[in-house]
Amino acid sequence: MSSIRPVNHPALSRSYVQEFANGTENRIKQFGNALGNAIGSGASAVVGTVSDGVGIGVRAAGKIIDIWV
Repeated sequence: MSSIRPVNHPALSRSYVQEFANGTENRIKQFGNALGNAIGSGASAVVGTVSDGVGIGVRAAGKIIDIWV
């Protein structure tokens, strides 16, 4: 029986991690901007957990902005 070995290529790993980190950083920045706008307008921020990660939502003037981190 042959076994399947995972690909262990440092360049691919670094590239994937960097791409993921950049995407997460952008989502956090977007959340920060949305949160600042929401607080400025007197809206409240809601933070909750979901099965596949942490969901952060901002409710502002009837509009919900969801950013998944």
